[in-house]
Amino acid sequence: GLVLSPIVPIYRDAEVTMMLGDCRARGLFTCTQFRRYDFAEMADRIRGDLPDLTHVFTVRGDGPDDFAALVQEGRTLPAYRPEVDATEVKLVLYTSGTTGDPKAIRAPYTRFDNVASIGPAIGLQSEDRPYTGLSLTHANAQLVTLGNVLKMGLRGVISRKFSKSRLWDICRHY
Repeated sequence: GLVLSPIVPIYRDAEVTMMLGDCRARGLFTCTQFRRYDFAEMADRIRGDLPDLTHVFTVRGDGPDDFAALVQEGRTLPAYRPEVDATEVKLVLYTSGTTGDPKAIRAPYTRFDNVASIGPAIGLQSEDRPYTGLSLTHANAQLVTLGNVLKMGLRGVISRKFSKSRLWDICRHY
């Protein structure tokens, strides 16, 4: 029953406030630093403008141990609902906003499942490791790469940022 809405890490306070308000976010996972942005500070600045936002979780570093430490703190999200109507919204992605404010694309579980099921049709096999250098705020990274990794039980590779000069080295390594 969780609705995921990843937000591009370059938006200003007003844009993030608009998006979190639009999707009625109740929880926010953020980090202290990514490149030159401090999202924990941003969350503190905008939280008062978001009455639905009742849970803010901050990962203090940038490694898997930092996330594990957050989980071990025992902080909880609203109760898990194991039975969900497949037509309910699973994912809210926002457009880049090139013609105005970013617009929400609301994708139900069925859309995620349909796109996450194309792996065999495009030739993915059990030993393959899908790669994306796109942000998980992008539909291709979410649906095609991550979706097929989850659906097929594959190991996937998700780069923190795309590197044209290192692309083939990354592909050879994994």
